[in-house]
Amino acid sequence: MDIILRTQHLKKHFGSVRAVEDVSFSVRRGEIFGFLGPNGAGKTTTISMILGLTYPTAGTVEMLGERVTPGHTGVLCRVGTLVGAPALMLSYSARRNLEALARLYPDVTAARIDEMLEQMDLKAAAHRSVKTFSTGMKMRLGLALALLNRPELLILDEPTNGMDPAGMHEIRTLLRSLADQGTTILLSSHLLHEVEQTCDRVTVIQRGNIIAQGIVKELLSSENVVRVRTSMLEQSAQALKDLAEATDIRTEPEYVEVRGVSSEQVLTFLVARGLAPREVFVSRPDLESIFLELTQKTA
Repeated sequence: MDIILRTQHLKKHFGSVRAVEDVSFSVRRGEIFGFLGPNGAGKTTTISMILGLTYPTAGTVEMLGERVTPGHTGVLCRVGTLVGAPALMLSYSARRNLEALARLYPDVTAARIDEMLEQMDLKAAAHRSVKTFSTGMKMRLGLALALLNRPELLILDEPTNGMDPAGMHEIRTLLRSLADQGTTILLSSHLLHEVEQTCDRVTVIQRGNIIAQGIVKELLSSENVVRVRTSMLEQSAQALKDLAEATDIRTEPEYVEVRGVSSEQVLTFLVARGLAPREVFVSRPDLESIFLELTQKTA
């Protein structure tokens, strides 16, 4: 397994404020890795330590096989970053912004600049002043700058802030395309639907601590909820307590809710006890409901 980024027990304290308490995760080559948490959870502070902008109180960062600290950042020439709103020269055109950055990279040619303008759908606006750009266009230009030197790793912190749904969809589609072409992406976000629709794996952080990690599809499939509509709510709920592996049995106004078992198990069990339900259906939770449950447990 090719690990392209690894953090181990990162901590960052500002006096008595424990912004990051214990963060360890690894990002594999070619994946989109989600770093998820509410505002104030410690995501941006962690990103700052990963990029060598802030000394950690404790812990280490290893990127592309090299340790990263504020005094050792040479490996970052192989990394593209976009943290918050892109820093653009607003009086310049999109092309001139790219040309200015290209002076730092001897291998970046005019053809590469044309390629990025095309890929980010900015070719028609290449000679327009950036101050006339929409938020989505500025973000796409920021991504073009981050990708200009063909980085092996792309680190993004809240890349769709302030964007409308259409712009967010454009960025999600673009990130998936980049990953399919071999770019590894670390995506830090508090937007649950963004992570759910984009990422392969995710780490959830709350109050500076990791509270969950895993493959997104597995996180979403592991908590299916079976709901039973019946005229005998109390009797069914009581009976289901005897069903092996059934957990978290709840009685709602119109149905009984049970976790840990399949709908077939529930139906067979109730019918055998003369409690045939009117309807049995499965509710698949989204990442938002799982996230809320996780963060409420640690609140």
